[in-house]
Amino acid sequence: VSAELALQLTASREGRRRTVKLVGVDTGYFAAFNLALAEGAGFTAPHVARGMPVAIIGSGLRARFFTTEPPLGRRIKVGEEWLTVVGVLAPRPVSAQTAQR
Repeated sequence: VSAELALQLTASREGRRRTVKLVGVDTGYFAAFNLALAEGAGFTAPHVARGMPVAIIGSGLRARFFTTEPPLGRRIKVGEEWLTVVGVLAPRPVSAQTAQR
């Protein structure tokens, strides 16, 4: 079980903008939903306890915002908040059955 708070916001970086789903989660979220990281690390207990402005981004946002440099340690603006990227989710393949729903 993991807490989740989802919001639709605009993310921006160096003139690029994209509507994103910001999901506020705790450290158990990734295991609960079987989400793997392609780069970086997950949220730590201090990140959560201190409410640190950090983010784990999806592969789509990585491809759009970080075409020429690695995202780890870089910042993106989501809504009115600047977040430091600490991880990137691995792409999740979509099965034919899921795609037809």
